[in-house]
Amino acid sequence: MDSDFKNKNVPEIKQFLKNRGVKTTGYKKSKLVELAEEAELQKIPAFEPDNYIFANKIRRTVDGVELPHPKTVIDWSDDLNTIPIIEAFDVNHYLKNICNWTNERLKGYKNDNSYRLHSNGHIRDVRQSKFHSDIHYVKAACVPEERQSADPYEVWIVVLFDGSIHSAECTCVAGDGTCKARAALLFGMQRFCQDLSDRSVISVTDKAAKWVNPVRTSAPVKITSLDLRSEPTGQPPIKPTSDHYRPSCHNMTPHAVEKECFECKLSGFVIDNNSPYLGCSPDGLLECKCCGQGCLEIKCPYKFSEETPINAACLDKTNFHIENDTPLMKRNDTSPYYCQIQCQLAVTKRKWCDFVLFTFKGVYIMREYHLMNNFGLMFFQNLHHSTVHMFYQKFC
Repeated sequence: MDSDFKNKNVPEIKQFLKNRGVKTTGYKKSKLVELAEEAELQKIPAFEPDNYIFANKIRRTVDGVELPHPKTVIDWSDDLNTIPIIEAFDVNHYLKNICNWTNERLKGYKNDNSYRLHSNGHIRDVRQSKFHSDIHYVKAACVPEERQSADPYEVWIVVLFDGSIHSAECTCVAGDGTCKARAALLFGMQRFCQDLSDRSVISVTDKAAKWVNPVRTSAPVKITSLDLRSEPTGQPPIKPTSDHYRPSCHNMTPHAVEKECFECKLSGFVIDNNSPYLGCSPDGLLECKCCGQGCLEIKCPYKFSEETPINAACLDKTNFHIENDTPLMKRNDTSPYYCQIQCQLAVTKRKWCDFVLFTFKGVYIMREYHLMNNFGLMFFQNLHHSTVHMFYQKFC
């Protein structure tokens, strides 16, 4: 039965997962549906409103002191001169340890959507508020990337005296401190602090350091002057193909080649030396240093093509019987497969035959040996003399 989540839209599925504390960022709908089905299967309860309030309090608590909610703070200042210096290490530490960014994502951070939010000027109206002597709130407005005419998100971070990031939050749907708006603010503040430090080295000034909102300028240009190229997003992941397995097959040392002990080659038509009116054409001739010489016979029964090979053998009562839940070939003259194999082994003078039963659902292999005992000799001689030899003597 199809899941009800497949009929829901992405925001509904994300809200369902978010209410249960499941991360939703970076997933397509198919993966979100899979996560929602698993959450429902495990009966993960939804968070009550008090859970969000508790999580929010945790983010606003530093060394046991609960800071007021940013919405209740009234003494915001646009002078950012007094905030601690936020360095690249502080940002990387937060992204890796709190947001679970991988080393690969950190290395290619300039291709990340959060960094492009910062570099494209989506972070605006940055302000700060100081508590005690070593804790700062920094808040900003983040213009949505897709719906730029919509109301901006409100994002804030708590910065400690040494520039380390204690926590962050945003009003977007993924505002648990791991969204791209929060990361964009961190990238912007790190760049702002770097520029502020560079200016301080050149000249000391008492002027307020304010965040400058980017100004969009537009001017008519010729079509030939337009640059419609997108920013690089990195190399697409390489899909494994057969070419990726070539090195393991072709970069072999001479010693490894010398140790090959198995060979399969085409047979052609083989004529019996003693009875030239007898011949056979196995599907292959096998040679193995440990097992000697053998034949290969492959059967692809059409009427059992949609069955597994085991089921196909169980259904074929003419050629197989079941012993200890394992299909085995009938060893008598009523089995066409067995007669064919024994005749092939007698003509080719080989000791064994690997019989392969192939269907669209798999492959089953069993090994049959040439009957060299009295019963085997009698079996072939009776078959030989009673049919083919008599026919040859009478009509040829």
